[in-house]
Amino acid sequence: MAIEYYYASKKSDKKNKGREVYNQPQVLTAQTQEPTVTTVSMRRLSWVILALALGYVCWWLLYSSYFEVRYINYLQEPSERVKARIESLKGENIILMRPTKLARQWEVEQPSIKALHIYRGFPQTLRVAVEERSKAFIWQTQGKSYLLDASGVVFEEVPNPSDQNSFAIIDDNNVTLTLGQKITSEAFVKTVQSILDELPKYIGDEGIKNMHVSETIFNVTVVTGKDIKIMFDTTQPLDLQLEAVKKVYAENRGDVHEYLDVRVLGKAYLK
Repeated sequence: MAIEYYYASKKSDKKNKGREVYNQPQVLTAQTQEPTVTTVSMRRLSWVILALALGYVCWWLLYSSYFEVRYINYLQEPSERVKARIESLKGENIILMRPTKLARQWEVEQPSIKALHIYRGFPQTLRVAVEERSKAFIWQTQGKSYLLDASGVVFEEVPNPSDQNSFAIIDDNNVTLTLGQKITSEAFVKTVQSILDELPKYIGDEGIKNMHVSETIFNVTVVTGKDIKIMFDTTQPLDLQLEAVKKVYAENRGDVHEYLDVRVLGKAYLK
């Protein structure tokens, strides 16, 4: 409600000339506004509740300790170095983990791992199957020594053998190697192993000191304990070459002072 006051001057009244007279106020009315009432849509409220619920579920899945890796079961016990790396997965979220990608990455970064498989066992367990490379020989180049496995892959650098009689394959070309690199074939490794197994039977107590490869791995030179060089062709039948060594050592050992070359089948060249 609004009240309006106004003043008027009385006409032709000398006594009251200039005097303002207060008159009856005029009362005016205005329309009264009702208070606004806000209503909440139940549908919108349902969506808000659902979003909060989903947010909580996502947090529980991704950040709560319930899905953290706590247990790791090994199908076969790995080496200490590999095991230490696998154990570092404890505390990681098992849902966010990408086992296949992780395994392939580790095989590249740590060449001593030949094959790695990681299986998730929800909610907190990993099952791990790891196959590690094993040493077949030591391969030496540029004054460094590497472990070579049966498939021809160099997978670890090691100190040079302190024992001068420790067997190693010496690369006379001094080719630069990278860990994880396949430098020769599985067949070559098998041939070398056969030479190591069979040759001592024919050369008596001389023993084998080391083996040299030069321009190709097809031709190898075995150095005996008495510094006699015996040359083999790894592409030719090994048994025939060993038979030639056997015959020369049995009949003409005194004529061999520097080397014995049996790479041509049916013949033996000696000096």
